[in-house]
Amino acid sequence: MEQEKDIVQAIAKYQFADVFQMIANGEKIPESANYYAVRALYEKMVEQKRFDLLHLLIDRKEIPTDLYEYDTFKDSVLETVIKRIPVAEDSLKELEKLVGRFTNINEEVTGQTLLGYAVNEKVKPGIIQALINAGCDAQWKNLAENNLVAQTVNLTMMPQEDQLAYLHIFLSAGVDPAEVNVEKKNALHLAVERHKIELVQLLLDAGARPNEQDWKGNTPYYYAISHTGGGEEFYNKMAAIEPPNFSLVNNARETLLSAFLSCMQSSEKQIAMLARMIDEGANLDEAADYYSKPKTGWAWMAEKPVAVLQAVLNKTGRDVNTQDNEGNTLLHMICRIDCNYSHEAAKEMYRKVKLLLEAGADVSITNNNEQTAMMLASTDNLKGKIVELLLSAKKQ
Repeated sequence: MEQEKDIVQAIAKYQFADVFQMIANGEKIPESANYYAVRALYEKMVEQKRFDLLHLLIDRKEIPTDLYEYDTFKDSVLETVIKRIPVAEDSLKELEKLVGRFTNINEEVTGQTLLGYAVNEKVKPGIIQALINAGCDAQWKNLAENNLVAQTVNLTMMPQEDQLAYLHIFLSAGVDPAEVNVEKKNALHLAVERHKIELVQLLLDAGARPNEQDWKGNTPYYYAISHTGGGEEFYNKMAAIEPPNFSLVNNARETLLSAFLSCMQSSEKQIAMLARMIDEGANLDEAADYYSKPKTGWAWMAEKPVAVLQAVLNKTGRDVNTQDNEGNTLLHMICRIDCNYSHEAAKEMYRKVKLLLEAGADVSITNNNEQTAMMLASTDNLKGKIVELLLSAKKQ
């Protein structure tokens, strides 16, 4: 009893050198010892590489080793070890030996295996490799069916070099970056959605493909061009590996082109990206649903600023008098747009009409409803200057 009192007091006073000696002499860590002091004791053992004491405690069954009997990894000796162990070759070898003494090491505890828990805690990459070397299963998936590559991509607030190291470890262990989760998303979908450009090239090189559709029918390309700032860089990296499939349609009846055009701005980067998409097969004549109605790429062009329209006309060499299925030319499409009481919108429309007229637009062409572009423009007082411009062209 006196010995138990001595070790309890030594632990409480953080006199760990004395405690180490007491343990080596056969004394047990009593349950009455201060919880936080005991936790600090284990931390000190690990930091000072006293693995002999940990093995001794395992031999004496003071450290439970059957993970099937665990309720949580939190506050366990294993948690202390993987978080505190020095990342040195000798220590990592000791970690492998230590974990090798545990049974059911791939058992899930509160929905995670030991390896999954270590990943979630963002321990150093060397520790992850040591756990795999000790027999932890790198093929494990969580409840969302994310494999460890996908789980790594989902990690936040983690040094980039560590995240890349995790990916290299799991890919080398045979984890497939193309595997999908319950939402049919692979690791590349997740990396693009989370704007992790530094991970994209590695995933592409490992076999992830940018035209794979998730449960909404969206590809990594879709997330790059419709949801991500700086999507051009993502697009270019993916296109260098596999060109986009512009024929794919998602559940909302969008194509990659229509999704891009619906959110496209007039920056030089975005104009260059559209030009590349056209080079790779995007067809502005094709229609995709927008609010349940078909809308062609040219109908989108009619709504874009004049700089975009001019760049695309120069790129495609389109005859400005080409008519769509409803008989509308680009001039019709522009003149029918609602200005929404905006003088600036009317002025931008004027610039586009002027551009088309200079390119040879014929103001006399009628659509299937027997309407000319001027007839469409004349319904809005803000378009007075446009009507004048069209009248002037008609007289020539």
